[in-house]
Amino acid sequence: MKLIHSVAIILISLALLVQIEAHICMINPKQRGKFDISTAGNPTCFRHGEPCGGQKFDGKIKKHITPGQTFFIKWQQNYNHYEIGYPGYMDISYAAGNDSKPFVVLAVIMDFYAYAQSNRQNYTVPITIPNINCSHCVLRIRYNSHKPGEQTFIQCSDVSFSHKKSNDDHHEAEEEVYQGWKEWRSQRMTLPKQASDYLKFAALLSDRFSAASSGNYIYGISASPFDLDEANYVKIDTATGEIIKLSTLSAPLTNQFRVYSAKQVIDYVAIQAFCYVYKSDMMYTIVHKGSNADATANKLFAIDRAKGNTKANDSLAAEAVNIAPINAIMDDEEGGFITLQIVKLPRKPGYFSFLVSRMNLKPKLFQPIINSQPENLYVNFLWSTLDTKNKICYLLMGNENSADKLLAKLYVVHYGTQPGIEIVNLNVSRYTIGAIHFYKKTGELLAVSPGVAPRKDFKRAPQWYLVSVNPKNGHITKKFQIAPNGAFRPVFSGNIANIDEKRDKLYYRFEVLDEPADVIASIDLKNNAVSYSKLGYFRHVINLYSPSH
Repeated sequence: MKLIHSVAIILISLALLVQIEAHICMINPKQRGKFDISTAGNPTCFRHGEPCGGQKFDGKIKKHITPGQTFFIKWQQNYNHYEIGYPGYMDISYAAGNDSKPFVVLAVIMDFYAYAQSNRQNYTVPITIPNINCSHCVLRIRYNSHKPGEQTFIQCSDVSFSHKKSNDDHHEAEEEVYQGWKEWRSQRMTLPKQASDYLKFAALLSDRFSAASSGNYIYGISASPFDLDEANYVKIDTATGEIIKLSTLSAPLTNQFRVYSAKQVIDYVAIQAFCYVYKSDMMYTIVHKGSNADATANKLFAIDRAKGNTKANDSLAAEAVNIAPINAIMDDEEGGFITLQIVKLPRKPGYFSFLVSRMNLKPKLFQPIINSQPENLYVNFLWSTLDTKNKICYLLMGNENSADKLLAKLYVVHYGTQPGIEIVNLNVSRYTIGAIHFYKKTGELLAVSPGVAPRKDFKRAPQWYLVSVNPKNGHITKKFQIAPNGAFRPVFSGNIANIDEKRDKLYYRFEVLDEPADVIASIDLKNNAVSYSKLGYFRHVINLYSPSH
């Protein structure tokens, strides 16, 4: 354990980044050089450096494309490095001529939060090919994750834009467009199919251990893949699974299905960068609005839980967003917020510092409290929670190079009159975690865990446990089992903010393995029991939280 006292003075400048593997591969048209997407983190998807990831033109045109028409470009994000509070993006561009010519951006796609670095996600996106003729053009895909320690990853393909095609080329193009539309629709639609054993078992659990509606709800923001221009504030009955629309948000938000043009305003509500304020009964979430996806989100969007109506955006203090993006915002229960920022260190390239600050909206205030020692590996922010009575902020930080073992550290940040930081290595040899929740009644740090990191004997649908995290020695111990094996995916995408202290409940959203179906688990912390909602589909509802205090 380390105890650190430091003055929160941050100097801002650009810094070189350490090389940590994030990956992207172009499938159609085929990328330059070798290609292999059979494994996550494949070296053929690990290329960076302008203009084309270090790959030269081999003299062969990979695809002939009709100008002015729709073309479906396909690629795989071979590793996911979503940055909470400052999500990255992928963009598609072309150069008319060889890759020494300027690239023109055709489309921008915001990053998708997969909750697992080793996630492989295929994308099929329709783009309109410029109405020009060129015997050699270059199509390029870039992935800028905004993750500390990451570089921009690039793949290029050599193509031609020409109206002159043989009949074979014409039929090939028609088939390509047809297949492209099928993939494009499949990314947006839940198609019925025969129920798997996983779904049948999940349905059995749901029926056997569910309860009638008791009026307990969790709240969040719903973004429908069928209407990309609308987002709704909703509540979900934790017993029946019914989703009830409370209001339509006045500002749209980005989801994984939206494709932006180069000049389109980019609006999004940051996933997980939000908090619920009990005293005002308001949800605050960080939002972004602008034409530049690299710009830092600089506003807070407020939603009145009881009335469901939205409030005007509040601009964040300029001195805050000029330092670094805000990764976490937490209610300090004194009328303000505690924030986390991951800051580049100009004098130590490749290293970062975690800055914890106090922020108020009215009057506008930003006051740095403490920043951590330099860190270059444990920079993957996962979750935060506050013990407001003792003025302790707990930060869960993952090792960016530990996609399989899921190594993590706990930062215990004292933000009261005597600021300090304790750094604890967590023992994840038996239980891995993706979030932590402070339980006021017992003073415990609780988490939901699927057991150990993936290995040969690790079940695809493992048992799940409620575990306790010791902030002094890093030990993680089992409290009780909350789900049997044979039903749910081992991913951390289902964490729901805030323990329901009134009812002694912690909620979690389980995903049925290989099926578009979920259940909400109500974990009874007092009686060591669990009940499940009816089967539903809740993955499109982000920033879920329990409003009880």
